[in-house]
Amino acid sequence: MPPRKRRRTCTPPSPEASQNPALPADLLVEIVACSDAATIFRCAATCKLLRREILSPDFIRRVCGRAPAGGVVPARLLGFLGETFSLVHPATPAAASFAEKHLAPSVSGGTADLLKEYKFVTSRGGLVVLERSKGRSRWRSAMCVYDPMTGGRTFFRHPPNIRRNGLAGAVYTYVVLTAADGIGCAFMLLAADMTSLLDCSPFIGVQTVSSDAGGQWGPVNHASYRAPMWSTPVDVNNSAVVVDGVVHWLMQDDDHVLTYDVGKATAGLIEFPRGREASKSKLASSPDGKLTLLFADQLRVFVWVLSGSGWERHAEIDTVTRRRPSGHCWRGRTTAMATSRRLTLS
Repeated sequence: MPPRKRRRTCTPPSPEASQNPALPADLLVEIVACSDAATIFRCAATCKLLRREILSPDFIRRVCGRAPAGGVVPARLLGFLGETFSLVHPATPAAASFAEKHLAPSVSGGTADLLKEYKFVTSRGGLVVLERSKGRSRWRSAMCVYDPMTGGRTFFRHPPNIRRNGLAGAVYTYVVLTAADGIGCAFMLLAADMTSLLDCSPFIGVQTVSSDAGGQWGPVNHASYRAPMWSTPVDVNNSAVVVDGVVHWLMQDDDHVLTYDVGKATAGLIEFPRGREASKSKLASSPDGKLTLLFADQLRVFVWVLSGSGWERHAEIDTVTRRRPSGHCWRGRTTAMATSRRLTLS
């Protein structure tokens, strides 16, 4: 005979529980919004209702306020990743507290051993791409995408169809995209082979691996575009800017911006403002998500923003009129930001 089904019973609530009803969800959200970053993260993990409210755009804008002291959650952190995390910017109480009490202990727990075997490649959106310092490129752990916030690590091989021999003149670069770029997964690592541009061939080779691909690189895509002769990227290290799922690189020798649309798998070209040189410029993105170009001319910095009608001059910064930090300390910090493990968390 089949086993008899156990009858479900419902235990009535205790008198103490009926006398202390649960707080309404909107009141809980108000309390959470006045707490610190670590408390907000813990509350988001308690139930689906609170998680949905905390992840709403209105709540995020509220706790990442633009007041002089910043919101209770810093919208972005800039620092150095080593045996721990050293905060550089912003200098607000909320950012300092979050970096010291949450991020630094999390990083120091496992980053030191990881960085003994791996070297820094690039970083973006709080994710760090690392490459094994020594060993064969066919190793499954040749590369790693590391999340200092959670300690998560994803390992995979080098891209098999990307030329990486610098001694043979190979020109290649890596870009990491996150879920905020609309890629449909936690992250995607893009490897771009630009070696063919040196041979006047108008295409680049692109190969990607995503967080849900089981460590397997996808097929290489040869994307053609109207490439000027002998074009090379100004900087292959941590220099790409991603706006609306499109990757942008500064290219020199015929100054322009090379683009690659990840969703459409197509390459393109954006002309430079007249009279500007890529070697003296830097790409960035504005707070409202527009491609921005910074151009240095002696002691002045010109800011250009790309709109539907082309580049528009947005601002001019005279560095002479601004207060300068102490020379020795500032020069050391600037060099470190350009060459060491710089990490932006957003």
